[in-house]
Amino acid sequence: MLRTMRAVLVAAIVIMGCTSPALANDGWDSQLPHFGGYAALAGAATASAGYFGFEHRAMIGFGFSTTIGFLGETSYFSWLDVFCNVAGASVGAFVTDRYILTPVVATRQESNHASNYLGLMLSGKF
Repeated sequence: MLRTMRAVLVAAIVIMGCTSPALANDGWDSQLPHFGGYAALAGAATASAGYFGFEHRAMIGFGFSTTIGFLGETSYFSWLDVFCNVAGASVGAFVTDRYILTPVVATRQESNHASNYLGLMLSGKF
């Protein structure tokens, strides 16, 4: 086990040492990976928040993904990257919360009457 971990560590160091610096253009054609990556990250964070029972899971997923996006832009800041990160995070959190996860049933106080929120769950066998 320890030999395998050492071999993986040595291989990772050699691979990182042999690579050249990455160069990318800062145009609209290179932003799809930013959008898709942060949409997937927000979806995973939203699903995790739903698993642990948080009521505002979409806000948690969006906030987590957006924070990671801002931290990732500290080395080379680009407003276009930030825009695509935030757009992807919002789409990923919204779609995961509204269409993939089961709805949250919560009691809310409206004036003197309590109201319940209930949604519809769709499922299918693969």
